[in-house]
Amino acid sequence: MAELCARLDESGTPVSRATVYRTLERLAAKGEAALRLNDRGEATFMSCDNGHHHHAICRSCGRVEDVACGALDSFVDRLRSLHGFQLDDHSLEFHGKCRSCV
Repeated sequence: MAELCARLDESGTPVSRATVYRTLERLAAKGEAALRLNDRGEATFMSCDNGHHHHAICRSCGRVEDVACGALDSFVDRLRSLHGFQLDDHSLEFHGKCRSCV
């Protein structure tokens, strides 16, 4: 969130952190952003504009990459069919180090 506020300031559109946070909370409530806490306990938001997907999150630099994997989709399908489980939603995050930080 600090990065977003800094970018807005640099672009000549200064906005308070409270306004940015409230706006991001509204986007999260509408499913257009996802709220998560980073390793330092700080609130971070990720865009959810490209359909359901999962994330790989670098513990060193904080980079977030979208992960698309057919095997995960197959697992969800098997959960439904083999266990009769009605899945409402799910999310999956992989934590480690990105290529740049390894």
